[in-house]
Amino acid sequence: NIRPTTHLSDIFIFFDTLFILTWKRHHHKVKIPNSKLFSSLKKIFIYEELNTCVKSIVQPYFNVIFNSEDMDYIFLIYLTSANSFAAQKWTETHVDEVLAIFKSLPKFQMLLQPLKEALPYSDTYYDELVKVTIYFSRNFIVGLNQLIPETISFPSTFYPGNPKLIPIIEPIVTHWLTEIGESTLKKQHFFLFCAHLERVIKNNMPPIRVVLLTTDFINNQIFKDYLLQSLSLEKINFHSYYLLRDNVSQVSTLKPDLIITDQKLVPYVTKELATNSLVAHIDYNDTPSQISNIQTIISNIKEEKYRKIFDKI
Repeated sequence: NIRPTTHLSDIFIFFDTLFILTWKRHHHKVKIPNSKLFSSLKKIFIYEELNTCVKSIVQPYFNVIFNSEDMDYIFLIYLTSANSFAAQKWTETHVDEVLAIFKSLPKFQMLLQPLKEALPYSDTYYDELVKVTIYFSRNFIVGLNQLIPETISFPSTFYPGNPKLIPIIEPIVTHWLTEIGESTLKKQHFFLFCAHLERVIKNNMPPIRVVLLTTDFINNQIFKDYLLQSLSLEKINFHSYYLLRDNVSQVSTLKPDLIITDQKLVPYVTKELATNSLVAHIDYNDTPSQISNIQTIISNIKEEKYRKIFDKI
């Protein structure tokens, strides 16, 4: 019988079980197949970190000796299971080394390039796309896909994200699996891949344009401070206009997604400036509630823009 150790929490149960098999595998003379990718990954710093840890901690504790094949097996465990070993020691240089290894592999490019061509704005997040694709493809190192439990990948049997992404990505992944000799696409692992892709795409969409327009200079400054403190400006291009000083005709030229203004200016803004823009008001009557409403509007704008991306594909 195989029992996990008492040294790791349940979240690492798969890692723990695989580690126990380090001993069991000797009875069945299990060998790791030859793999150019695996051999290349052994050259990154983490392999030596594992080797040092095993020799200085694991071997004395369990009173066993691990040979080079055992170390390769332990490294394979590290590559294909959830764990936090040496997580703080990774540097940008180390990450770049791993990216270079995968980018150099024709089989990996067979998946990466079609994804790059199919996904919107992919030039703006190419390295992120490479990382996400590496995370997905690591399950297929030396054909381990069939041995990795589904529940580790994604906690649902249906995909809760944008349904239009699936028909775009699934044919690409299915074709790639055929080319590398794999026959099964595990849905939950695939759903996790799609969720990662959606996150990357959303994070790299063009920022929305928001304009604040007021008639009073002091109010302009106060409301501007309110908004800047309350909104995440990382994905927002924010512009502030004072009606009695600034050239408000520029507002239309900006083509803002949202114009925030005084209640009394809403009719004017709606008619003269907001041809294709949403309009929201802000004043001193329950400002926190108004800002909450503005946050909701901005979130809805982002979701609508994201949805329209896939309508165009």
